[in-house]
Amino acid sequence: MKFLTEEAAPFVIGEMLKAAPLAKLAVAFWGADAVERLGIGRDSSKTKIICNLESGACNPFEIRKLRAMAPRVEVLTNARLHAKVYWTANSAVVGSSNASTNGLAVEGRVLESWAEGNVLVNDSSVLAEMSSWFDQLFEDSLEITEPDLLKAEEIWRKRRLVSPPGVSVKKGLLETFRKTSEHPLWWRTKVSYWLDHATSRAEADFAAVRNELSLGEDFSFYENWQEYLSEDDWVLDFFMEKPSVAKFNDIWRILPSSAQAPTLSLARKSQDFSPDAFGIVAVSKSDKDQLASAAKHFLASHKTSDKRNAIVSLPEVVTYLDRLAEDDKPSLLHFEAAMRNIYFEAKKAGYTAHAYWKMLQNDGAMNTARRLALAPQASEGFGKLFLMGKLDLTVEALIVREPWRRLFEAEVIASAQKRLDQMAGSTSR
Repeated sequence: MKFLTEEAAPFVIGEMLKAAPLAKLAVAFWGADAVERLGIGRDSSKTKIICNLESGACNPFEIRKLRAMAPRVEVLTNARLHAKVYWTANSAVVGSSNASTNGLAVEGRVLESWAEGNVLVNDSSVLAEMSSWFDQLFEDSLEITEPDLLKAEEIWRKRRLVSPPGVSVKKGLLETFRKTSEHPLWWRTKVSYWLDHATSRAEADFAAVRNELSLGEDFSFYENWQEYLSEDDWVLDFFMEKPSVAKFNDIWRILPSSAQAPTLSLARKSQDFSPDAFGIVAVSKSDKDQLASAAKHFLASHKTSDKRNAIVSLPEVVTYLDRLAEDDKPSLLHFEAAMRNIYFEAKKAGYTAHAYWKMLQNDGAMNTARRLALAPQASEGFGKLFLMGKLDLTVEALIVREPWRRLFEAEVIASAQKRLDQMAGSTSR
């Protein structure tokens, strides 16, 4: 018997499964890239899996990946399961480590922040008892259907926004962000840099809404920014006192839209940045100064439709700040920004990719890219961009391009390149 920390457990489990012709895994929660990390689905092995898909803490996209490996991999669901048991005939690992980062729908670098404990078991009598326990549980578990997966995907998307980050949030906004940059909350956190005050018409519309709803002094609005702001977004607001001087102008939370004033995004001032998933996150003077320093860049490169102001997601601002301090290395954060840039460039070219934007919001850049590249058929958006002569704005083109191709498996790159080559071939004919 041997104790395993969260760092050691994945490597031990991976090696254990590699050597086993049969594995039985009763693991409640599965997260992105678990299949690759554990080496599941090799030609010479069979794996039986029980998950807890109904929990909302089990990544349905990873379960789809497992189901695609049938018959070598058989996966069922059991709503009672909370165990984390990795069994082979020669050894097993039992403990708190899920086949994910933490079982709470937050993935990626958050893995490093959770303290897990596991035990490696080699006793033959205990292994036999584990096997019998698994077989009985497997009998009581259910097949996973397409409706089950679709329901789980919806629960997963909602849960990701409120799932805790697993790190201390006391050291400031930007430090917290850099430790949890893959949390979907951050794309709902915006930084606004504005030069222009509202028009008199907007002021009159807001006065009418304020009177009707009895709004206090802590309410305000943004004019004609509905494309950039959604209900429940957080806004770190900077007013440009001079073209190159940004002054912090409080933290705001976007409210539901009002039919009485459709051009206004109503907002309420908040004393703290306090999203549900994180609690109160300090916004230090250093945070404000760093965000303010990016104003000139974004006013020049990311203007809103009025060509005067800019509103940018926090990940994009931090990506820019980090690029000033380090080499331009491929990273998930940079790739997310590049994927989002596709949407805006396509829109400039005349195509608004609503479905693509929704996928990015719900699933994140990496899942979206993999799904589109590995899909049996090209997406509708791919076809439209092809007809416009804009294949360079497709996700497939981004995947095969340096430095982003270094983020993907050979299968994803090959599938993306094949689709591009096929379309190029049809053009030449």
